[in-house]
Amino acid sequence: MAASSITKNFVISGKEQVEAFADVIETAANDKTPNHKVNARVLTDQKDIAKFMQKSKNNPHKLRIYLDNCCFNRPYDDQSQLRISLETQAKLHIQGLIISDQFELTSSYMLDYECSRNPYEIRRTTIRSFLDKNTVVYLDEANYSMKVDELAKEITATGVKSADAIHTACAILANCDYLLTTDDRLLKYKSERIEIIDPIDFIKRIGGENDD
Repeated sequence: MAASSITKNFVISGKEQVEAFADVIETAANDKTPNHKVNARVLTDQKDIAKFMQKSKNNPHKLRIYLDNCCFNRPYDDQSQLRISLETQAKLHIQGLIISDQFELTSSYMLDYECSRNPYEIRRTTIRSFLDKNTVVYLDEANYSMKVDELAKEITATGVKSADAIHTACAILANCDYLLTTDDRLLKYKSERIEIIDPIDFIKRIGGENDD
């Protein structure tokens, strides 16, 4: 192979090529995951939550983050668009940091629901696998739906869509530092209780925070 051949640009065009490219990079990122299963902690008791929060406060270098459904699906969007391509790279970098235990990943029953409704099997199984292996804090429907619904109602009153409001409420109730999304409408929502940010700005924000 000529050395110059690896420096040439390549073009991804057409729906099938974009889908295939997204599947490859997402699968490659997930290949970094450990072989053993990491069980998520389901928080159901206020005392347990308080203890867990205190433990996290004692480790100021580890941030707790929540990625919404559109963020998880970013690698499967049209990568010929610059913004989408950059957000995909940022999301996969964050994913790698989660795998290496740099952040505490939070998940919820809402993510489970939206993931289960994904019509594309490889996307559904890949995202599900990543969540199963890397979730640290999980908000289940049985114990949290009433509190989530109450808070989400308050959030939707500001113009946020229902599903996005539920994700936001879950992130707040789990005491997350950041909610990551690529949804422009949700990014406009401002609250003192949670920092909502896109993957690119998150990378800029935490730039030096993980450099010990």
